[in-house]
Amino acid sequence: MRAAVAVLLTAVAALAAMAAPVPKGLKAKRPDAEVLVGRWDVLRTEQNGQPLANHAKVWTIDADLKMKSLHGNEQVLNWPLKIDPDETPKEIDISHYKGIYELDGDDLRVAYSTGGDRPTTFDAKPDVVIEVLRRAKDDGK
Repeated sequence: MRAAVAVLLTAVAALAAMAAPVPKGLKAKRPDAEVLVGRWDVLRTEQNGQPLANHAKVWTIDADLKMKSLHGNEQVLNWPLKIDPDETPKEIDISHYKGIYELDGDDLRVAYSTGGDRPTTFDAKPDVVIEVLRRAKDDGK
């Protein structure tokens, strides 16, 4: 009986150790969905190489990958996001807009189509919007 209890306790301890979360400091690379969460300042928005006026100034992305964008006229838009970080380039869907994204530390670059196919590069094109964002300094991440 004692042997059976000892085996059971050993098995439970092994399962508990496997289920324990990995401390953030030990993760080699945080998943993109986790990195995207937070507040992002929009540094530049352009279409066909030209700045777009009255476009989003701030993106706020929550843990469910829902994005709120604050525009210059204080209008707030809510957009569901879907990402596929395993594609090359990485893919992002912002509501019905198909796009790509690139993360570099606290910088985020997004290109999305306003009417055509998903872009494959960050090159300026008439139907592609390119947004350059930086994590807000007061975001705390």
